[in-house]
Amino acid sequence: FLSYYGNSVPFGGYQYLTIENALADFVYFKQRMVGVVGSSKSPWVSSGGSYGGFLAAILRLKHPEDFVAAIAHSGPIELAIYPYEYYRLVSETFNFEEAGSCGSVVAAALKYVEANWYKGSKQEEIMRDLHLCSPVNNPAHISFVVRKIFTSLAEFNTASCTTSPFVFPAEEACRRLLEPGLTPLQALYKAMLVSKKIGSGCISLTSHLEVPVHTESRDMVSAKNDALSWAHQVCSQYRTLSNSNGATDMFLPTKLTWHDLDNACSRQFGVVVDLKTAVNQTQSIYGGRDISYGSHIIFTNGLSDPVRAKSLTSPLPSSPTLVPLLFDGGHVQAGHFPSPYDSASLSIVRQNITRLISEWLL
Repeated sequence: FLSYYGNSVPFGGYQYLTIENALADFVYFKQRMVGVVGSSKSPWVSSGGSYGGFLAAILRLKHPEDFVAAIAHSGPIELAIYPYEYYRLVSETFNFEEAGSCGSVVAAALKYVEANWYKGSKQEEIMRDLHLCSPVNNPAHISFVVRKIFTSLAEFNTASCTTSPFVFPAEEACRRLLEPGLTPLQALYKAMLVSKKIGSGCISLTSHLEVPVHTESRDMVSAKNDALSWAHQVCSQYRTLSNSNGATDMFLPTKLTWHDLDNACSRQFGVVVDLKTAVNQTQSIYGGRDISYGSHIIFTNGLSDPVRAKSLTSPLPSSPTLVPLLFDGGHVQAGHFPSPYDSASLSIVRQNITRLISEWLL
């Protein structure tokens, strides 16, 4: 459970949607459950994925008297990352640095758009080959959506992926990018169809980014609530500043600043925002990767998941029970039920989780 997510919509707007209140909710729940079931001597292990993985780790760090251990699947604990690292890792999934790779096709297509957009008939050619549903004024919009799609394909390159009907969407996108007889633009279009949000037909840059709002479906209402709540969190406490540079990644360079993020958040929520200060405060309170004082936390991360840039992926010599476990797979995949498509390294990671938690609970 997590307030403000799923079907949980507390009263009072977003004023109570903070990391501190989320942690307090979990501690309160644990303490109440101990009273209800009378299990005061039973050890509690916090576990979660993605933002929930961050919360799981922090619960163990800040409330060790309540949680004896934690499992953080793809838990982004570090917000102050090198600004180009995130999209470098996305591009690594598509073998960008190798000549003739599928990542190099993406880069070639985007560079073609950038170089030829304002050259008369070339703009029509680009829109035709990419099957855009409507005219586009700014080629940066194309680059932004391409980056968003391929980031999602890399992050959720799992057998239980929800962003694509394919078992391993990144691999399927790569296969399409390298099909013979296609120009880079034509190959890019076919690869983008791997995304569940596109699927077939023309590509609508605007609808690809929309949050569903008109529906009676409980799942879709939850999705809208999740999207708005997450937007509020990244506009208040929990944001990283990431750019692509076109050198270490396959995308066009961007120059997003904290001021740009402040303006975007202010437009969405109608409040004055100082994100850089807020994020620095989050880092100061929760420590980022400076958690050597902690113990008995497992951090799992998939090697195709760029979120690992924000997690703990290397051991801390002074804290042997802060354990990073890496595997071939995607976002929070180690927290999913086993699948026939799981990699051998993922199966080993799950075995290590069971072994470590069992040892720590003795």
